[in-house]
Amino acid sequence: MEEANITGITSLDVGDYAVDGDPRAEASDFALALTAGPSAWVTPDSASTPMVLGALALVIIGYLSMATETISAVLYRVQYRTVGQRSFLCVVVILAMLALASSAVAAIRRQQHRGGRHSMRLLRVGAVMVFSVIWVTTVPPALCLLIWPIGLSVGAEAAVTARLIGHHRDTRTLYLNYLASPLHLGAVTAAVMYGMVASNHAVRPLVLNSIGSLEVAAIGAVLAYGLVRLILERERVFTTETRRIERDAEFRRRAHWIHDDVCADLRELRVKMATHTLDHSEISQELDLFDDRLRERQLDEMLFGGYVAAAEILQSYVRRAQNAGCQIMAVPRFEQASVMLEGETARLLRRCIAGFVANALAAGATELAFELHQTHGDLHLSVTDDAGGFDLADAPAGRGLASLSSEVGPDRLRSSRSATGTTMTARIRVGDGAA
Repeated sequence: MEEANITGITSLDVGDYAVDGDPRAEASDFALALTAGPSAWVTPDSASTPMVLGALALVIIGYLSMATETISAVLYRVQYRTVGQRSFLCVVVILAMLALASSAVAAIRRQQHRGGRHSMRLLRVGAVMVFSVIWVTTVPPALCLLIWPIGLSVGAEAAVTARLIGHHRDTRTLYLNYLASPLHLGAVTAAVMYGMVASNHAVRPLVLNSIGSLEVAAIGAVLAYGLVRLILERERVFTTETRRIERDAEFRRRAHWIHDDVCADLRELRVKMATHTLDHSEISQELDLFDDRLRERQLDEMLFGGYVAAAEILQSYVRRAQNAGCQIMAVPRFEQASVMLEGETARLLRRCIAGFVANALAAGATELAFELHQTHGDLHLSVTDDAGGFDLADAPAGRGLASLSSEVGPDRLRSSRSATGTTMTARIRVGDGAA
């Protein structure tokens, strides 16, 4: 299953919904899925698209509308019941609608029903039966058309549930199966026979109301099922096409990078080797430069992809310093550099490390030491060199360190002199951008 775990449906094959080749078993399992509702099949990792959330919100609105209509009928259209009886019926209607709507609420929150699928099915079927009795005995036959909101809710829930279990039926087949189902034929036959044999004329309006309400609700459910199913299918096609376009664009972007950067650098090195006599040290230096450019690109890809460890950002510039002949005196421990960063936090850390290392190398540093730790929502970075003293206040306006200081924030970029060089320190706010 693509979007839900449905181990409760035995021997289920995705796609053709074949259950051991037995149509009766298929119908039974599909009926279980529909009556249990979406909360029985949704999981925390289920896709919760805007269309699915909209359909579930429509379900909740339908049940609330049905509760309002029924309570209004109980309070204002029934004159022979006492105030206590009316209040009791109103409470029962509210509880029944809450039991039905709870499935949509749980599905929106991506929670499964804890009692299991069969208990959820019994709860919902019981709530529908209780509501049906109150509706039939309260609302006159002329107003049976007002039951369409509950049909809308049932149809929308059925469409969402069918998507969650990976099975879809067309609207026409679903309605024909309903008309020929034992539930429909039994209910209509029982109502007609009871109306024929009952001597009390007051029974006939109940029979008409029962049949009329059942048919109106069924038609509303089928129409809602078809409409929501069509919307969800169009959303799926649109999402699939969008992902395909994005994937193709990503493949083309990487192909261009390999051609324009990697292959171009290799051709340049080959030309140099063909036109100049390069010794081993010069070839090694060219390969180190090529390695730096590749690692820069690798870091760009990781930053583009989302979360990246601070150690992965630091590693590229430590290796660059080593390739430039610097001796690395200290690096952060694993637990200090394993903090995961994303977005602007990761990019700002990269700019700080790049600026500190580039300035130290330009000043002739032969030794570098790196420190990194996190305290109180700040990531502390320190780079110490042996290239002589330097004062941040002497940095010319508009140069790299001056612009970096404005990006990091006031008093968050500092320099301190040591006996042989300078220690540059940056405090970067991480907030929700670290894990």
